[in-house]
Amino acid sequence: MPRGWWGTHPTWLSGPLYERLWDRVNGPWVEGVEWDDCWLFTGAWRSRYGYGRIRATNGRPAQIHVIVFEQFWGKLAPEHILRHACDVPLCCNPWHLAPGTIAQNHRDMWDKEYAWACTPLGVPPRWAA
Repeated sequence: MPRGWWGTHPTWLSGPLYERLWDRVNGPWVEGVEWDDCWLFTGAWRSRYGYGRIRATNGRPAQIHVIVFEQFWGKLAPEHILRHACDVPLCCNPWHLAPGTIAQNHRDMWDKEYAWACTPLGVPPRWAA
């Protein structure tokens, strides 16, 4: 890696990815957090939709919940996204995450009445009534 003003490598690459990740997650190893609670990402970097991010070893940003899901359950299929059962973007509890398609995610949003952006044309959202 080229040298820069930071020395031999940037600070965001110091330590293995999983060490840096788990240092920023409040999971059941933190007092007061149970296994079935949301494991919240406490790092400062978030996507515009509120999902936690970390810089991977290749220097690219990666979403925390995707990394945790793949660490526990294996590689996510390319046509799938992760759906949060708890609807908390900062949660990375692998038991709160389920793979699915974008259509399934939109159906979940519609069923939970979060679907203001994916209602059929001309139909007001259910919460607007």
